[in-house]
Amino acid sequence: MNEGGTNEKICPDRLSRNFCHFHPEQHRLRRLAHTGFRPDQMLQRHRRDPCPAPGEDFYGQDAQYVNNPRSYTKLDASGNDLPNSASSWTMVRDNVTGLIWEVKTDDGSVHDKDNTYCWDDAQSVFIAELNSTSFGGYSDWRLPTIKELTSITNLGRYNPSVNTDYFPYIPSSASLSLYWSSTTNIQNSSNVWVINFKIGFHYGNSVGEKSRTYYVRAVRGLQSGVSNDFINNGNGTITDNETGLIWEQQGSNSNMNWKDALN
Repeated sequence: MNEGGTNEKICPDRLSRNFCHFHPEQHRLRRLAHTGFRPDQMLQRHRRDPCPAPGEDFYGQDAQYVNNPRSYTKLDASGNDLPNSASSWTMVRDNVTGLIWEVKTDDGSVHDKDNTYCWDDAQSVFIAELNSTSFGGYSDWRLPTIKELTSITNLGRYNPSVNTDYFPYIPSSASLSLYWSSTTNIQNSSNVWVINFKIGFHYGNSVGEKSRTYYVRAVRGLQSGVSNDFINNGNGTITDNETGLIWEQQGSNSNMNWKDALN
């Protein structure tokens, strides 16, 4: 089911000056889900205003794009689909990316929301236990990459910045609700990228020191976000083969404020 239901009014898609757009060859790639911003959350002149029309200031915000609306399916302990109304479920399938995610519990088990691990134990203890017991009927569970972990953050939500209709039991009392990824900092391999699910922000500095203890959410499925696969199209654009996005090769020659960047 799409987040927000199917009756929410969405502003017209932006048709001009797209510096980044979605490539039609979706079968070869891992799609990116929408950020989660809704039309009523758009900002204009530092306040929330009605949806700006084409040609108006601040037109072209995330909420005005409708590509890949977030969609999830609840799964039982055997991986079978459940209705959205199910009150108990074991896993969640992201219908946009195809990834299957562990669902946290509040029962003191290995899946309990309050369990924390250092980075090494997150893999050698937590992930190892899921695989040795074939959690959900699978033995290929792993830590998500930072791109994968980011894919379930919802920037239209706060504390937590994730859809709790599908991902319940996110610790919200802590000042930082940090979760490990598998992605190390390329400049300092002692640090790992982590996500703060309270605000949807990620860190790659000393906050992610491997010796610290943070939360973990397991994932399974085709891994993404581990390498770059780009094609120079020879026309001033670059295609990202993993996501299918086409990017402008040369950015602006000067700094811009956000309004001018949108327009």
